[in-house]
Amino acid sequence: WFNLGSDQANRLINEAKRKAGSGNDEEAIELMTEAIEREPAFAEAYNQRAIVYFSMGEYAKSAEDCRRTLERMPQHYGALSGLGRCLMRLDRPAGAIEAFRKAQQVNPNLNLERTIKRLEKELKNKSNRGQAV
Repeated sequence: WFNLGSDQANRLINEAKRKAGSGNDEEAIELMTEAIEREPAFAEAYNQRAIVYFSMGEYAKSAEDCRRTLERMPQHYGALSGLGRCLMRLDRPAGAIEAFRKAQQVNPNLNLERTIKRLEKELKNKSNRGQAV
C-alpha cells in the first residue's frame, strides 16, 4: 500500500511521515496534500493524511480521508478501522460499529470484538434514553 504511488508521491509521503513523527503535523499535511494533488488515485496518501489529522484531533477531516481511501481501496482495513475510531470520537457509535465490522471481515486478526460490544452497549443505552444515535 505504501509504495503503490509514483516514486515522487512515495517520496512526499515518506517525508511527510518523518515530519509528522517529529511533531511537524502541519508540514506533514502540506506534503501529503501535495502527493494527493499529484496523484489523486493514491489511496495510501489519503490514509496517511487521515492518521495525521486524527493525531491532531481533526476527527471529521480524518474520517473524510478514511472514506477517500476506501473509495480507492475498499479492502483497506487500516482505513476502515481508522474510520471507526473517528466515528467513535464524533459520537457516532452506529457508524463506528459498521466500520469496525467491515474491518474485522477484511482482517479477522484485528481483534475488535471488545470495542464493538462496548459500542453496541453504548448504542443500546442511548436508544433506551431516547437519544439520537
